[in-house]
Amino acid sequence: MKKQYQSNFKIYIKYNKFHYLQNKIKCEHFSSSNKKLYMYNEKKYFIRCENRNYNVNFVHKNNVNLPKIYDFIRSQKKYRKNVPVFTNNNYNLNNLENVKDNLKMIQKYNYCVNMNSKRKKKGDCANNIKEIIKSNIKSYIILSRLHIPDGVYLLFYSALYGYFLTYNVDNLLINNELNIKEINEIFKNIGLFLFGSINSRIVGCIINDFFDKNFDRYVERTKNRPLANNTISTKKALAYFCIHGSLALLTLFQFNYQTICIGLFSTFFITTYPLLKRITYYAQIYLSFTFNLGFLIASSVNLDVISNIIPLFISFLPLSLLTIIYDTIYAHQDKKDDLKLNLKSLAIKWDQKTLKNSKFLAFNMLYLFYLTGYLFNIHYTYYILSTFNILYLYYNLNQSSLNDKEKCMKFFKKSKHILLLIAFSALFAKSCELWEKGKNKKINNKETQNEVKKTDL
Repeated sequence: MKKQYQSNFKIYIKYNKFHYLQNKIKCEHFSSSNKKLYMYNEKKYFIRCENRNYNVNFVHKNNVNLPKIYDFIRSQKKYRKNVPVFTNNNYNLNNLENVKDNLKMIQKYNYCVNMNSKRKKKGDCANNIKEIIKSNIKSYIILSRLHIPDGVYLLFYSALYGYFLTYNVDNLLINNELNIKEINEIFKNIGLFLFGSINSRIVGCIINDFFDKNFDRYVERTKNRPLANNTISTKKALAYFCIHGSLALLTLFQFNYQTICIGLFSTFFITTYPLLKRITYYAQIYLSFTFNLGFLIASSVNLDVISNIIPLFISFLPLSLLTIIYDTIYAHQDKKDDLKLNLKSLAIKWDQKTLKNSKFLAFNMLYLFYLTGYLFNIHYTYYILSTFNILYLYYNLNQSSLNDKEKCMKFFKKSKHILLLIAFSALFAKSCELWEKGKNKKINNKETQNEVKKTDL
């Protein structure tokens, strides 16, 4: 008797020219030399197994016995290098979807069905190459988080804020006219900050995934990351790390010696942050310094960091507090999984007090912005805009919910808008300062011209 079990997966049995699609997984012993077995999910991707004489029990109770399946597949020479090793006894069917993405033998349904004869058909090789390229590109995009660019924006806007805040607007005026060369230099630096932010973010993601791959596969949100489900090899990830690390360094070397030193110093924080969640609940505080080092890098382009360390440190603090707020709320998505894995975070430490503590930090941000404006002698519009920025942050905090993963993610994504508004506040204040200085210079020039005319008379 053949036993059948309910499953989301199907088995495709190809016997000579007859095709049978079964809605249930069958527990069978195959011995025919012409049978081929295909296992696939609803997306119609296949794990292809074939052998002339074999006797394998593919189902154990309600779970697929993956060790037996893969022991069998590994016995085939052509598949030996492509199949991972599993240590657990049984795997639930829900995990099989992640497993199948790991195998190079996966092919689309139409391609598998067309493998009737040993003769290669036209276009098969080209289609196979296309599929390999597509899968590699997809894995690279997920590994580098290019499909989720929020982290890049947060790095970039932090650097923009530091650059605008410390910029001397006197450099833009020459004889009451705009200095075109200086404007070109500004846009060049902004472009370098953006390029550096993209590569630094990718480097950070690869390091984070490398250290956390053994944890990520057990977390619902991160289980499909390439290093966690082995859809990309460690060697490839290391190659991507070297490429983007080199590009980030190349960007850094376009600036002065002081900026290069700060950038190289930041690599220590980037590489060590993923390890902190194993040790302390305050990993978010460490991340707040790591994520906003772009502020100091951009500031060092305009002024000497050592001689201005106190005002720079005070202006750096509100950005760090904002990072603690949004990353702690973000960490609430994984709180249950982190507890199971004995990982630590402020989300676990603060628990339901997170929103209350976040509002307190937001209040501290406000007076730190005021103190920053005073120390850098910025136009009064900076104070007004900073107040509105904090009110907008308060509004988003009131709209978020710690028990709703979607709202936690929504708050995290809106954080980049808050940081953009902070950078815009510095830009707008500097623009007003430039306009007032230009206006005053015109008045002074008119007065001097009038005095010259009077002396001539």
